[in-house]
Amino acid sequence: MTSFNILSNDFIFPLFLLALFIYIIFFFPQTPNIEVEAVREITKDGNRLEEFYELLAQDQSLQSEIDTIGNRDLLVDYLVKISTNLGYCFTSLDINNSINENTEVSQDDYVCLPIGCWRISS
Repeated sequence: MTSFNILSNDFIFPLFLLALFIYIIFFFPQTPNIEVEAVREITKDGNRLEEFYELLAQDQSLQSEIDTIGNRDLLVDYLVKISTNLGYCFTSLDINNSINENTEVSQDDYVCLPIGCWRISS
C-alpha cells in the first residue's frame, strides 16, 4: 500500500500553481486601456469647454472684460486664466482651436467663440 505524503512535490507544486493563479487574477493591478482613457478625456474636455463658454455667456462682467482686450494672444491668455480660476483646465491651444473653429477666414479682424465675436487689433 502506498502512503500519500501531503508534503511531497506531487502535491505542493500544483498547489503553488493554483495559489499563483489566484493571486494573479485577484490581486495583480489592472492596467487601464490608455487609448480609451485618452478618448474619454478628450470628450470630457470638449464638453467642459462648452460649459465654460456657457458660464462666460451668462457673466456680463467677464464679457465686458473681454471687450476691452482687443488682442488675440492676450484674449487667449485671459480665457485660460479665467478658466483656471473657475476650475477648468484648458491650454492656449484648446482656446485657439476653438477660435479657429468659430472664426471664418473673412473675419480676420475678429475673434469668434461659440458665444460671440470680438474685434481685435491686427
